[in-house]
Amino acid sequence: MDGLWTWVIPIFRVGGTVTIRDGKAVGGDGCYYYVGTAEIDGEQLVLEMDAKLFNPDGLLGNVWGDNSPGFHITVEAQKDGDTWVGQARRDWGDAAVTATFTRRADAP
Repeated sequence: MDGLWTWVIPIFRVGGTVTIRDGKAVGGDGCYYYVGTAEIDGEQLVLEMDAKLFNPDGLLGNVWGDNSPGFHITVEAQKDGDTWVGQARRDWGDAAVTATFTRRADAP
């Protein structure tokens, strides 16, 4: 599980990275950075991360269509070959987006 991972939300053609090491997760994209925890339990990956806005002038903001200064994200993904595919949800509202995670390299 430890390593550098990429994530992609295909419907919006956006993505970013997250590094997982010893159950901790840190990463980001063009507008937000993320800090939280990661757990793999059998065939399920669970990420709990707090997102903080660092680039309010970014073109997209976030996939939920706003430039919120911060929010909590929960990702629950299932193993699918060499990737993990699942749903990412914010801490408010019912909207979820499908995300694909792929391990790219060992963690430093």
